[in-house]
Amino acid sequence: MRRGPVLSKVEGASASARHYPCGADTLVRAIVLASQHIYLQVTEVGISMRPVWFVCLIAPVVLFYCGVLTAWPSSAFAEDTKPHAKVIPFESRGKAVQPLLSGPPETVTMKSGLVTLAPGQSVGKHSTGQHEEMLVILAGQGEMIFKDGSKLGVAADHALYCPPETEHDVKNTGSEALRYVYVVASTK
Repeated sequence: MRRGPVLSKVEGASASARHYPCGADTLVRAIVLASQHIYLQVTEVGISMRPVWFVCLIAPVVLFYCGVLTAWPSSAFAEDTKPHAKVIPFESRGKAVQPLLSGPPETVTMKSGLVTLAPGQSVGKHSTGQHEEMLVILAGQGEMIFKDGSKLGVAADHALYCPPETEHDVKNTGSEALRYVYVVASTK
């Protein structure tokens, strides 16, 4: 078998490729190893070819093959996950919370929903965590209650902002339904 001379030439080519940026050394090594494997298969059936010329002939084929395998899925995936503009109807009849935007891949980081609270009802204590939150009050009145007991009153045609890492609750303090849209976006 001719494995000795081929391996020494392949190793020399691979060693010189270690200076290329962006993982090119890995790609060059893959081309060389694939060429070596195919060269050995070709020489075993009796076709004579010099290793250097064989690498030069097979490299463009391997580069094309690797390009198709690495570039196509990522670009196709990027197009599929890009958020698109859309209209979302409010359909809150019978539901306390209607999700409007559920985050990636529908949006970049934003989540939102329509909340309807009956008089005296609250959404429940929760924290914004690593998100900031905005409430847009559509109808009714209520209050945002914070962990320390402080409160902010809210009413129709107003917006309310809640910073990250803030524990809070929203309660309907009026005599009619409190309807608002919350919008949450990641801060990281």
